[in-house]
Amino acid sequence: MTAEDAWTGRWRQAETTSRRGSDTSLLETGILHSLSLLGVVVFLEERFGTTAGEENLLPENFASMNTICAYLRAREPAKQEAAHG
Repeated sequence: MTAEDAWTGRWRQAETTSRRGSDTSLLETGILHSLSLLGVVVFLEERFGTTAGEENLLPENFASMNTICAYLRAREPAKQEAAHG
């Protein structure tokens, strides 16, 4: 299962009757706020073995489903290098 598959599944579970797209702003729509964002970060760290340092806890990394998936993809090579290095 890819990072996108897991996150998409989590997104679909959170959907309500309104349709949301992959570029829907999670912060501007109130889907995420400061505390729920921490929950997302913990989920991502546990699920994908990533560690989000302070420098990565930026709104633009978690603005939408697409940006979260891009954030995870950007960390996959680092995770693979750490496992083989």
